[in-house]
Amino acid sequence: MEITENCDFAEMIISQMIKMMSEGALTPGEQISLRMMAQIFGVSTQPASIAFKMLESEGLLVTKKRSGTRIALLTPEDVWDSMQLRLAVEEKAV
Repeated sequence: MEITENCDFAEMIISQMIKMMSEGALTPGEQISLRMMAQIFGVSTQPASIAFKMLESEGLLVTKKRSGTRIALLTPEDVWDSMQLRLAVEEKAV
C-alpha cells in the first residue's frame, strides 16, 4: 500500500469518526481501538494509526498508557466546531 493511499484512508477515517462524534455514535469518554476502527472501515491499522494521531493532535482523542484511547470529553458542538476549523484550514492549504 502506498503512502498516499494510507493518507487517503486516514482522511476518510478522520472524516467518518468526526461525523460519528458529532452525531453521538462515538460518545465522550468511550474507549476505542485502532483495530476496531480499522475493522469498521475495512482498512489496515496503519491508516487508522495515522488518523488516531491526527485526531489526538486536534484534541478529539485522548491516549493514555495502559488505559488506551478514548473519545475526548467534548460536546457534539465542540466536535462540529473542530471539523469546521479543519475544513477552513484545508481549503486555505489547497
